[in-house]
Amino acid sequence: MKGIDIILCQIPSNATWIIRKIMEAMRYVSTITSTHGSLGDRLEEMVHNGKFSIKCMYTTLRPQYPKVRWKSLLSHLEIHPQHKFCLWLALHQRLPTVDKLQSFGLDVPKACILCAAPVETLTHLLFDCPITNSLWSRMLKWAGEHRPIGYSQVEVAHAVKWAKKSSGNGGILSSLFAMVVTVIWRGRNLMRFQRGQF
Repeated sequence: MKGIDIILCQIPSNATWIIRKIMEAMRYVSTITSTHGSLGDRLEEMVHNGKFSIKCMYTTLRPQYPKVRWKSLLSHLEIHPQHKFCLWLALHQRLPTVDKLQSFGLDVPKACILCAAPVETLTHLLFDCPITNSLWSRMLKWAGEHRPIGYSQVEVAHAVKWAKKSSGNGGILSSLFAMVVTVIWRGRNLMRFQRGQF
């Protein structure tokens, strides 16, 4: 690596993680200077009260991702990790429902295994299906919520509202929401792959 411009050279595969991070940061800074002005201008953004600030540098260089509104729902400690993982997959639209499997080129029956609707989607499976809708209604009634089941975004918004409650009720309702999502997903898999009953 001697005599080679560090920005142009390839990062060695046997380099330690810190060397890789330093080289990646140098490349990032060089690309920013070519698109966002001089390095001096960029460094001025990283100065706070006349002193260079690591915090300002970190926030400037860190990629900015949109904030998700359901963060408080997944941060509850009361939710079991298995239920939290299944809920995380559902919130990211990553559960392999029939419509997703068919988009990957897999040949699977299209119909919802619970109600025989023409196509099984995540929204249908979790909230629109009459079978799961009745399960949600019973759970809401048990929790003291007297309202009809809405579409997925409305129900997630209600769950987020529950999660933000500081009382013990908030943790219980958040756990209930995650458990029902997991129960529906596991019941669907049991029926689809093992010919079980929901």
